[in-house]
Amino acid sequence: MTDRDCDGSEICALEHCVKAEDTECQSKNDCAQDELCILSGYSTGVRGNEEMTAKCIEPGAEPVLSEEEEQAIMDANPIERIEAPTPTVAMGDLMDTLRNNADDSSEDFETGINSP
Repeated sequence: MTDRDCDGSEICALEHCVKAEDTECQSKNDCAQDELCILSGYSTGVRGNEEMTAKCIEPGAEPVLSEEEEQAIMDANPIERIEAPTPTVAMGDLMDTLRNNADDSSEDFETGINSP
């Protein structure tokens, strides 16, 4: 992939089209000696690159995100907590299930299915 494969306002960075204004590097060669060129990640738009950035980052360093990038991550990964209802089991049903399973287990044991 090259710049020719991208829209006019985009540059090819790490084989992805990224807006030129959001591109600090196109490969590791554009970064300082110990830095790597990384992409911020896909976005939720049609092409998946609307909020993508390409930046030089030191390995192991915590990436510094702009407020827009942080908001895009939050929007793409909403966390919604849903409390699961506590299941109710009638005591008679529970006892019947336990008895049936105990009967099945003892039959298996007697026929040698569970024996070594």
